[in-house]
Amino acid sequence: MKNCILTGDCMEIMSTIPDGSIDLCIVDPPYNVNYQYNRYNDNLSFKDYLQWQLSVLKEVERVLKLKGSIFYLNYPEFNSHIYCSLEMDFNLKPIEIITWVYNTHTGGKILRKASRTWIWASKGKPINKFKGSYRNPNDKRIKKLIAEGRRPKAYDWWLYEQVKNVSKEKTEHPCQLPVAMLKYIIESTTNQGDIVLDPFAGSCTTADACVQLNRKYIMIENDEMYCEIGIKRLNL
Repeated sequence: MKNCILTGDCMEIMSTIPDGSIDLCIVDPPYNVNYQYNRYNDNLSFKDYLQWQLSVLKEVERVLKLKGSIFYLNYPEFNSHIYCSLEMDFNLKPIEIITWVYNTHTGGKILRKASRTWIWASKGKPINKFKGSYRNPNDKRIKKLIAEGRRPKAYDWWLYEQVKNVSKEKTEHPCQLPVAMLKYIIESTTNQGDIVLDPFAGSCTTADACVQLNRKYIMIENDEMYCEIGIKRLNL
């Protein structure tokens, strides 16, 4: 099973994936904020939503390789619950919390929401090729460090603008992640030919990034209309 877009419930489809066969899993679920998707009702009780997401992560834990990574995206308030659950009840252990910040402010009861967090977790010691960049690369001393192949550690926050209606990569999907951000994750935590799973594929941005980086992909999406967007995007 590789380079495929599968329509259906992610829990049912993931149950057919062999244990320890996935190198990277990117999870960007609905956020339970009453968003108007085509079919899905994004308005569960907090208890039901948390239980659902933990069940998804249990399946991800099963299919992930020992040195594989998971990146789970949600709002910080909810991710605090996920982080604690991973620490107590999973073999998946958090490595870092990475804040994604952007300049488009949407929603928020008191303060405007302009960030989400990625939880990076693994069952073992994952591939880590994240590298930062120097602020003054033209400095003589910095040029010497770069020539020696040295680079600073990457920051634990990323600035990527949201995909807007005027963005070149925008599809008919109502909300999609920047492909540059997913390429950064995939390139930094996998090798060429590795398999990347996305159980909430949406417009298949993850698959788009995989194609550009020569990785294999398994996309799962419950909405047939969104699957068609992904198929069109990938020219399948």
